[in-house]
Amino acid sequence: MQNNKCEISIEVATDYVDEQSAPDSDRYVFAYTITIANRGEMAAKLLSRHWVITDANGKVQEVSGDGVVGEQPHLGPGESFRYSSGAVLETPVGAMQGSYRMEAENGRNFDAPIPPFTLAVPGVLHKATRWQSTQLVTCRAATTRSAASSTRSGSIRKKTGCG
Repeated sequence: MQNNKCEISIEVATDYVDEQSAPDSDRYVFAYTITIANRGEMAAKLLSRHWVITDANGKVQEVSGDGVVGEQPHLGPGESFRYSSGAVLETPVGAMQGSYRMEAENGRNFDAPIPPFTLAVPGVLHKATRWQSTQLVTCRAATTRSAASSTRSGSIRKKTGCG
């Protein structure tokens, strides 16, 4: 009997890109690296992405499209996919959130939500010399939420239906 459990974890790490930023021109560039891992027993394919990027002035950019960085990765159990991309803000602090539309091997589509994570120039929010944020999202059959954070990084686990 096949177990219809799928479990996708998403980890996000962010960094400020000083050499591409121009604060005098209200241009703040941030890089993010995302690792999508299939920790379940059922394969899943990433179909599309939807991002909502908000700066400190409340300006919202929405980005949607097929796949990520030109790919629609198929993740078998135990497989992962990592990619890097970036966002440009007009303020030194902002946030991103969004979701990936996934298709489980049983044909059911589900959203893997990515709760908000912070984009910030080092020293703006914390006295640290380097700011990095890490986010973990887990998607599987039950809907459960728990959150924890620390002064240097945040971690949020979220589960949602897919099986």
